[in-house]
Amino acid sequence: MMHSFRYYYRKRSLISTLLFGLVFLGFVLFWMRGAWLFMGNFPQTGTDDRGVFSYIGNMFTIVPLFMLGVGLYMTLPTLFKILSPAAVIAGDDQGLSIRGSWFQTHRFAWSDLDYVRYEQRTRFYQNQNNLSSGSYTVEYLMVKPKMGRTVSVDITHLDGTVDDILSDMRKLAPNLDIKDFSV
Repeated sequence: MMHSFRYYYRKRSLISTLLFGLVFLGFVLFWMRGAWLFMGNFPQTGTDDRGVFSYIGNMFTIVPLFMLGVGLYMTLPTLFKILSPAAVIAGDDQGLSIRGSWFQTHRFAWSDLDYVRYEQRTRFYQNQNNLSSGSYTVEYLMVKPKMGRTVSVDITHLDGTVDDILSDMRKLAPNLDIKDFSV
């Protein structure tokens, strides 16, 4: 009997991140356009480029470009996750296939795996405006082959829970060592 499993990203949980990134990008692009229009109305005074307006012009160029890079870093990976039709974690009788960081696909035979480890990492943040703070938890599945480096995959936004993933792995590979998780 062929048993297999596939887990994909939950598209709904990523839409809020995508919308926030798009709003952030729109704000930065609007601000850049307004700054360039504002700075273009100042008359040029001679050939000396060390006036106060040249420093302000640099500020309106460098800072928005940095913010644009941050907005693209927030938006593009989330957009790729939403539009990707490939499974993040898939397993069948032959082995395990996962998409790790930078969307690289790794394929392992069940006999080539040393262990699978479940990790929870807590991320802390602090709002500077009202000095409130909070935290959120990110879940990772670390796959260690017998030869090679450990591959990690973020399973926070998958369509199944860690219990589902590990129980499916145990069905296909009952001798696989699963660390830091007890069912």
